[in-house]
This record gives sequence, structure tokens and C-alpha cells, in this order.
Amino acid sequence: SQGRTPLQPSVAQRRLEVVLNVFASAPAPLSLPRGEQLRRVYEGLLSRPRGDVALLALRCLGTYRLPHLKPYALRLEALLDDAKLRETLVKFRVAREGDARLPEGARKGDDDQLWTVDDAHRAELIPLITRVLYGRFRARSGAAGGRRGASPSLRR
Repeated sequence: SQGRTPLQPSVAQRRLEVVLNVFASAPAPLSLPRGEQLRRVYEGLLSRPRGDVALLALRCLGTYRLPHLKPYALRLEALLDDAKLRETLVKFRVAREGDARLPEGARKGDDDQLWTVDDAHRAELIPLITRVLYGRFRARSGAAGGRRGASPSLRR
């Protein structure tokens, strides 16, 4: 505040994207100063309504080579893509591996296309998925549902 003017949101957004692009190419993020704090920042950015920021944050997390993230990275990226969101949600199974129930909308022969979360990865992965979905649904609700007086059909 000492003579500085605040950045316009579009400029701040662009700077954030540039910084995240730089950190997404860091080969050993844990060797950086405060590498663990950076990881928590990236996890927090997953819940941003802007899919491009969340995608960059996911790519930054990928540099940590987390065992609970690597097998699911492409599917998490699909959750951030507007065109693939619904299809990915239908194929997503939160049920444990031994549970025989299929998600609603899935057919019996689709089992190879469905994806389940391995029990060893569940505790670390589900919070990341929750953050991604929170940001995605926050972005979608802002399009029509945030206006006062909007009809219920617009909010769906």
C-alpha cells in the first residue's frame, strides 16, 4: 500500500498463470525453498472456479510425483474440461473395489471404462477430487444461479 496501486483482476490472473507455468516445469519441487508450502498452495488452487488455473495447479502437483495422484492425473484433468465433466462424473466410482454396484447411468459392460479409487490412494486423493469438483461447480453456478430473481430452471 506504499504508493502501489492494486493490480486489475485480469493482470493478476495472467501473472498467476505465468508463475504456475514456471513452477509446473520445476523438476524437483521439494528441493525448492518451502516446497511443502507450495504444495499446499497448489492444492488450494484446485478449487478455483477458473479451470485453467486449476489445471495449472494440478500440473504443478504432478511435479511432486505423488503416488496417489499419478494414476488419476488424466481423469482429474478430464474433470477440469467442460466438455468431459459429465461423462467423467458418470464413470467415477467412489465405492470400494469390492462393491458390485455400478454408478447411475453406467451399463454392466462398461466396467473397463469405469474407474475406481484404489484403497491405498483414497485418503489422499478424495480431498483433491473434492477440491476440483468444488471449483468446477462454483464456476458453473456463477453462470446463472448467482443472480437474484433467477428462475429455478436457470439454476439447474
